[in-house]
Amino acid sequence: MSPLSIMTVDDDPIIRLALKKILERDGCVVVEARDGQEALDKIREEKPNLVILDVNMPRMTGWQLIRMLRANPMFSLIPVIFLSVENDPKDELQGFRLGADAYISKPFSPKKLIATTIEVLKKSRAFREKFENTGMYNTPARQNNIVDEYIADSDEFMSIDEFEVDNTEEPAYEEDDLVLIDNFEESETESKMPVVHTILSGSLMQIGLSSVLSMINLERKTGILILDNVDKTEKVQAYVVKGEIFKAESEGVDFVNEEAIYNALTWQGGKFAFYYQDVDIEDEIDAPITSILLEGARLIDEALRDNS
Repeated sequence: MSPLSIMTVDDDPIIRLALKKILERDGCVVVEARDGQEALDKIREEKPNLVILDVNMPRMTGWQLIRMLRANPMFSLIPVIFLSVENDPKDELQGFRLGADAYISKPFSPKKLIATTIEVLKKSRAFREKFENTGMYNTPARQNNIVDEYIADSDEFMSIDEFEVDNTEEPAYEEDDLVLIDNFEESETESKMPVVHTILSGSLMQIGLSSVLSMINLERKTGILILDNVDKTEKVQAYVVKGEIFKAESEGVDFVNEEAIYNALTWQGGKFAFYYQDVDIEDEIDAPITSILLEGARLIDEALRDNS
């Protein structure tokens, strides 16, 4: 079985060397990059199982790289861990808003790095499995086996519960990270088959909205996406046809279509549910999901600069 492939992206050669020693000792293959641009070029060829990413780098920053990964359906589900000297809560929040799976501040302990890596891989695997159960995504069996073997081997000598892994604030609701439900509605006429709605739901604290949208876009699925923010004061209902958002409506705020999605991307938490069903609606949004995600990331950057 091939070992787990992890890409480390940092302009500091000492940090890259330290990460290489830690991860190789844990049985991983390490691919190094000095900045975001070099990482993007190598990701196309190497297709790593996970990326550990610095924020401030020449040519292309970590913010810019994750924005491009999350907007590209081919790379949108690659787990990303930020490892940065930037420990301001605003920077951590920025990372999660752009689609990071975890954020670790420097200096860091090797045990915490490995524990966080295992936790992120488990959540990523669960996310992929739920999409596979709906027929929305098919992870190559080889990739699943590599991740499973790494997690199993790591669990033999390490329990995640032994280490305190930093997370952002917990969601206000209690539920599984991902829930898959099949609802069968009996039709009133015997001549019609029951209507089946497959629901994929989960926490936006665990799986960023950008990742959810990219996956729906990648698999060109049709259905209704429901989003609730963490305190349930705002809600978005988006109508999706063949992977693109045709219309989006908000409750609690006066946003529609692209503006509704831009606003949801700024939420600090919440939950989502995707109902896989037919949608008959006119297209009111000209922009594709990839453009919406890029513009949303730009607006978040702009807002953070204005508030700093």
